[in-house]
Amino acid sequence: MQVLIAAIGTWGRAPEKSLFDHYLSRLPWQVELREITVKSKGDTKMEEAEKLLTAAKAFGAHHLIALDERGKSLSSETLAATCQGWLDQGDSKLACVIGGHHGLDASVRSAADIVL
Repeated sequence: MQVLIAAIGTWGRAPEKSLFDHYLSRLPWQVELREITVKSKGDTKMEEAEKLLTAAKAFGAHHLIALDERGKSLSSETLAATCQGWLDQGDSKLACVIGGHHGLDASVRSAADIVL
């Protein structure tokens, strides 16, 4: 499986980046992290949504998972089974999107296969 993680903002040398790198080294999948910045005085959530969805589309994602505070909780086993089901169907590209501090725009949540 190929996975895109598209996130608003940059990590730089944050402690979370080293934790991410640690877990990434344990995964058998090809994972790409795309940090997205938005510098606007307009509707930031809408601009973020456009950039996140564009990144997922450019990646060729077959499925989209949105990480949002309004999402549901799934066990690791259920999420793994869902991803395996997609993989068994031949859908090998998955995009996970993470919004900025204002959260995700409704357009991203409605486009997602799963909102976690």
